[in-house]
Amino acid sequence: MDIPLTLRPIGIIRTPFKQKFGTPRQAGLVVTARAQIELSNDHVPTGALAGLSQFSHIWLLFHFNRNTNETISGKVHPPRLGGQKMGLFATRSPHRPNPIGLSVVKLEAVDEAKGTLIVSGVDMIDGTPIFDIKPYIEQYDQVSQPESGWLEQQQDSQKEVIWSNQALQNAETLKLDSKIRHLITDVLKHDLRNQEDRRKQQPDKNYRTLLENYDVHFTQSGSMSTVTDIIKKTT
Repeated sequence: MDIPLTLRPIGIIRTPFKQKFGTPRQAGLVVTARAQIELSNDHVPTGALAGLSQFSHIWLLFHFNRNTNETISGKVHPPRLGGQKMGLFATRSPHRPNPIGLSVVKLEAVDEAKGTLIVSGVDMIDGTPIFDIKPYIEQYDQVSQPESGWLEQQQDSQKEVIWSNQALQNAETLKLDSKIRHLITDVLKHDLRNQEDRRKQQPDKNYRTLLENYDVHFTQSGSMSTVTDIIKKTT
């Protein structure tokens, strides 16, 4: 069965996450991650947003446009399985036969005139194409007594985040506002390392991720994440 299908993005989402490393693996993990959806006048009919502001959450259907893999594996390594494999369709891996993502996010505001939406709890890289928007409807979308398969046996422990003196000094010098500080802390509560780095356990290894326009340097070891430096990107 090979039926061609053409999808046209209805817009893009502007998020704090400029690269894959550091982007939350699931929606809702980082509630302080706010973003703006910018709809295209060419592909969105007039009046399409009417009534949407009455809902608290929305579903976003989007494109994993930053995927670089040329082949798809039937089994993958979910981060929370510590190197064990699981069937692709039993995971939320972005590397799928069709690179389509689905996330539920909190709807903060709607501007019908400008064709923009403000959302929070996002798990998408800046510039991700959006295919569709649907309201989250509790009586239909929330099932009773769901089972979470292998995830029920896994703990999603969060790390304690501390800021080094160097990072705190730079934050003051840069006049880093509280929203950005909270975002950095919330992102680093989760283990961002790949399976190989987790296995090696290199506590002094320096990692970097780009959040908004800030180059965040940090280390991760055991139950601790340490912000070691904050540098503002000028280009």
